[in-house]
Amino acid sequence: RQSIARAADASAEIVLRSVAHSHDEAIIICDVGGNIVFWNPGAETIFGYREKQIVGKPLAPLLIPPGGILQSKKLRQLLVSKAPSDGKTHEMKGVRANGQKFPAEMSLLTWKFGNRTYFTTIIRDITERKRLQKEILEISANEQQRIGQDLHDDLCQQLTALSLLAEVLGEKLKQRSIPEAKDAREFAG
Repeated sequence: RQSIARAADASAEIVLRSVAHSHDEAIIICDVGGNIVFWNPGAETIFGYREKQIVGKPLAPLLIPPGGILQSKKLRQLLVSKAPSDGKTHEMKGVRANGQKFPAEMSLLTWKFGNRTYFTTIIRDITERKRLQKEILEISANEQQRIGQDLHDDLCQQLTALSLLAEVLGEKLKQRSIPEAKDAREFAG
């Protein structure tokens, strides 16, 4: 009976490793204490730690929640909570092995295996997405500025042309001694 359970556990571990190794995202499994028990190649790529360097260490120092370090106690509570995850993706900063911070998204799943509770975090490096969002905003602002400048330039040209035409009209009306000549010259400004 124990050999069947061990075989099932080994089979489940093979499936888990196959799935986790096929993703570019960091897939990290921690125990209830917040210590890393599984670290996939995506996590190695994103964070820069090899599995042997990081297994057994806490996950919390690798993530900075919105609000910075002061919120790390709240993050630790979220990470080690035995409650199921809220199903949301949380944006925060990740910290690479070299100390570099990067924008990240974290999804959290809490689960039980036997009588033990674990949580799985899936972390994505969203640096490229943030760069593209910033670029889109800059392009939009530049386009708005260009349109505004084009409208301004076009309007100024049209107003200048109207002013010159009013001036010419005023002179013509003056030469003919028409009383409205004064109004035309005032319009010309």
